[in-house]
Amino acid sequence: MTLNTIRLNRKLRQEHHRVLLRDLTDEFVLSPSDWATLVEAVDWLGNSVVVVDGQEHTFRQFYSESIDQPFADPFLARLLTLADLEMAGRRAQADIAREICRLLDEMEGFNRDDDKCRT
Repeated sequence: MTLNTIRLNRKLRQEHHRVLLRDLTDEFVLSPSDWATLVEAVDWLGNSVVVVDGQEHTFRQFYSESIDQPFADPFLARLLTLADLEMAGRRAQADIAREICRLLDEMEGFNRDDDKCRT
């Protein structure tokens, strides 16, 4: 799989980026106004364009097909088997995050440290 380019929605601002990252690291620190900004950011990010193997997809489509479908159901099924949901759930979440990172790292054209793939 080759990541050709990412075209972020031009409506995304630095404030959206900040709130998206805060939500990914700790959703408990978001203020009520941050939540409103997050909803806006997710909507605009979802309409951004990801070109993979020469095919354009909205970010929402790409996420659904490449991340959500292959990882969400197995993760939820795994959670149902855990005795200590709090601790083991966090470990399971970290395991899935590492798997997603591996998937992205294996994509030709993707380099998490190089923002030149985004236009």
